[in-house]
Amino acid sequence: MLEVERLSKNYGEIAANIDLTFTVKPGEVVALLGSNGAGKTTLVHQVVGLTRPTSGSIRLDGSDLIASPRRARWLCSLQPQSQVPLTGLTPRRSVEIVGELRGLSTAAARERAERIGKALALEGYYDRRVQAVHLTHDALSSGMRRLVAFCMAAVAPCRALVLDEPTNDVDPLRRTLLWQIVRDIAAEGTCVLLVTHNVLEAARIVDKVILMDAGRIIAQGKPDELSARYCPELVLEVVVTDPTMVIDRPTFVESEFAHGHGRFLGIREEVLPEALAWARGEQDARRITRFSVRPSTLNDAYGHIVDALRDREN
Repeated sequence: MLEVERLSKNYGEIAANIDLTFTVKPGEVVALLGSNGAGKTTLVHQVVGLTRPTSGSIRLDGSDLIASPRRARWLCSLQPQSQVPLTGLTPRRSVEIVGELRGLSTAAARERAERIGKALALEGYYDRRVQAVHLTHDALSSGMRRLVAFCMAAVAPCRALVLDEPTNDVDPLRRTLLWQIVRDIAAEGTCVLLVTHNVLEAARIVDKVILMDAGRIIAQGKPDELSARYCPELVLEVVVTDPTMVIDRPTFVESEFAHGHGRFLGIREEVLPEALAWARGEQDARRITRFSVRPSTLNDAYGHIVDALRDREN
């Protein structure tokens, strides 16, 4: 089990992480969700021993990862947010080398590299020698480089797999294949901690979500439980004519958050006729340009939680 307790990281007067506590059980996939600057990457860098915390503890299977960052890097496998260096090698050979460095025999590294490459449908790219990024001949796209970096992180068994934005620039088909591999790895008993901005995809494949904002954990739990706890079952989404316009909140609205021209109003199914009549009236008055109703999502829950925090701070 990965256990993080009261973890904080300061850079001078800037608090990047503040009193973070959570666990990731063997076989569990846990997603860190939050806006840019929420402190997610700082957190995972501390877990894998790249950054030393200011205070708190990180333990994996009982090992103190702060006291022994070298052991942290052995027990944990990381796909970083930045692109990994591949120039001069084929993707296959890059994956094999990492497998060997992480303790696999040459034969085992080749077998696992072959298997994961096929699982991600990398034929046609896997044996292409990678040139410098600024060259066009035989250069891999950013999405393909991302997939190869994932293969390098996932090729060898480890106690904790840490993925920082693994599906950035990856096409929809291979994103689906990648998530299946993540679930397969977790099924082998690995703790999986992933950072992603793709809330809808994460909600479908993770066991638990940790919502972060301004360096703090603001909520954590199962995706469906968080959605139900913080947002009614339906969302009336309206687009306002003027983003500075203040629209009186109807009495049937239970929760609300705004983003740009969008207003996201949490409502119950029983008030739907009243909500639609109100929206049509606002549209006739040209205060809104369009509206729609849909089931609430984890993204809505996150928006409501953050807006509630902002209101309390103000």
